[in-house]
Amino acid sequence: GMSIMYISHDLTVVGGVADDVVVMYLGLVMEQASTNELFDNPLHPYTEALWRSIPTIDGDLDRLTPIRGALPSPFAVHQGCPFFSRCEKRIPGVCDVSRPPMVEVRPQHWVRCFLYTESK
Repeated sequence: GMSIMYISHDLTVVGGVADDVVVMYLGLVMEQASTNELFDNPLHPYTEALWRSIPTIDGDLDRLTPIRGALPSPFAVHQGCPFFSRCEKRIPGVCDVSRPPMVEVRPQHWVRCFLYTESK
């Protein structure tokens, strides 16, 4: 067999070339699943935000939905989840305090988010 690592912000392109997808933010894996599972059931708020930022044929092509907030410095030490400052579902006092673990929420579908852990 052969493996390739294809890096892109365009999930539609990734879906055409990959069997499995790993979504990363600031170098940290946030979600991992088969392409079909991840596209049908995106769980991490960053993955959901990436989907919302993709233009649609029937939508307004002049106005894309950006991910709010500024990208934090990749060189800074991030206490908590690195997506915290931009996350629409963040839990203050939890997500900004410690880094969430990767949890398997469905067979072969992992996500790094306190929304899916017992310790929120």
